[in-house]
Amino acid sequence: MTIVSLNQLFAHAARGGYALGYFEAWDSYSLEAVLEAAEAERSPVILGFGCMMVDDAWLEGGGIEVLGRIGRVVAERARVPRPCC
Repeated sequence: MTIVSLNQLFAHAARGGYALGYFEAWDSYSLEAVLEAAEAERSPVILGFGCMMVDDAWLEGGGIEVLGRIGRVVAERARVPRPCC
């Protein structure tokens, strides 16, 4: 699947009459679990990162770039539509 914009996902959901779920990952295991569930249901999802994966000091030190890279790698592997950074 290609990476799509959040606006495209919302527009498709509105036309299809379904909701989009947003799920926060608390670690790499939960990130993979959300993606596996979305693929099993053939349902697009919005993936987020929970506070156990980040803290202010880490973000201020440039950690947001790392999260962006992680998000892109996971999104590129997904077989369901998904937005990405």
